[in-house]
Amino acid sequence: MVENMDSLYEQIDHSDILPAKVFVTSIENSGFHWHNDVEIILVLKGSVITYN
Repeated sequence: MVENMDSLYEQIDHSDILPAKVFVTSIENSGFHWHNDVEIILVLKGSVITYN
């Protein structure tokens, strides 16, 4: 990731088989960041508040 003002740029590396990066993580591990890819968040348990 590259630091940029108040957030980090995340370089997304896609596989040759699937043009997406799919993973499961705790939202506690995700800080403010940006990238050129669409990010889809699926809440499996509890709730999440997001900010623009």
